[in-house]
Amino acid sequence: MLHISDSAYPRLKSHPNEAELDALFTPTLAEMAFALRQTRRPGPRVALLVLLKTFQRLGYFPRFADVPLAMIKHIAAAAECPEVGGEIRVYDHSTYRMR
Repeated sequence: MLHISDSAYPRLKSHPNEAELDALFTPTLAEMAFALRQTRRPGPRVALLVLLKTFQRLGYFPRFADVPLAMIKHIAAAAECPEVGGEIRVYDHSTYRMR
């Protein structure tokens, strides 16, 4: 049976497992290099990677508040910025998202 996250309108799972995080949300070396070129600080770097990886999955840019914290923390750890995780959610109300 087709799962709702695999339909024409994919959604982010609220509680993804480690295998899903590794397969779908781990940034590649090229994506990491792109984020390093575009940003100076760890917070915006992780935010850019979160937007990039979620856009690849969904086809649109979700609000950070709608991205499960486990995904944000996984991407932050992959970007070697594990201390950034939770603060990304406030970026919906900042200028970083528009830049």
